[in-house]
Amino acid sequence: MAAAFIGGKAAPAPTEKTTPYARPTNGSSSKSAASAPDSPPRDAPDGSLPPKLKALAAKGFTFSRSAPHRIVVYTDGSSLGNGKKKARAGLGVFWGGEGEAYAANLSERVPGEPQTNNRGELLSIIRALETCPYPDVPLEIRTDSQYSINCITKFLPGWLKNGWKTSTGEVKNVEMIKHLLVLLRRRGPDAQVKFKYVRGHAGHAGNEAADRLARMGSASAEVAERTDWLDPDDVEFPKAKARTHSDVEVEIDPAWLMTDEEMLRLEKSLADE
Repeated sequence: MAAAFIGGKAAPAPTEKTTPYARPTNGSSSKSAASAPDSPPRDAPDGSLPPKLKALAAKGFTFSRSAPHRIVVYTDGSSLGNGKKKARAGLGVFWGGEGEAYAANLSERVPGEPQTNNRGELLSIIRALETCPYPDVPLEIRTDSQYSINCITKFLPGWLKNGWKTSTGEVKNVEMIKHLLVLLRRRGPDAQVKFKYVRGHAGHAGNEAADRLARMGSASAEVAERTDWLDPDDVEFPKAKARTHSDVEVEIDPAWLMTDEEMLRLEKSLADE
């Protein structure tokens, strides 16, 4: 379990206990650790919730077990034929299986080009934030996208410092990442976002549901590119809340993530995508 925060400055120097990107101390690689049995995240029983959240639980929403209790949403992206000329990408957002939560679920086609899995993953998180039924309540986004978590917590401080440039040019999917940063900063200090990494296809019912919604979205009709992306340089935030609006907590098991070598390959693939 680990936590990291984003804002105008980089996070403190990483340690095994404070960074989600530390390598396992037992010397095992992420690939060997990934084969270990997995267990679904535990959610809060209704009886442990305060009255306001208990009322939302009655509407089908689930909450994280530890306080502050957060509404749980699963997000996922999919691309049929990813990397090919006629690829079709979709996104899925799963709030719950009944009631108001079920009605809030999303299955959509990724707009414009390119139709990649990475864009589907990012856009699923964006759409979860844009359509969150209760934006004044803390939110826990559960995703199996290492790419999205890396963008938000590992790469972002450097991108902000370097004007959204990398050694090979402009940051890939920069319009989506900037828009996502605005959405995160807009949430008040009492409604911050936590990202929880869950392994895909490992028995998490919510993750499997989001994956199905994403695959349905990729089979939907083509839609035009979005033109309403927000840029943090063009949006004013209250000075007193500027940092708290950009704080993001991350909880993962470091053994599930990529090795340093795999991370380097990921950065190169993003540049070449």
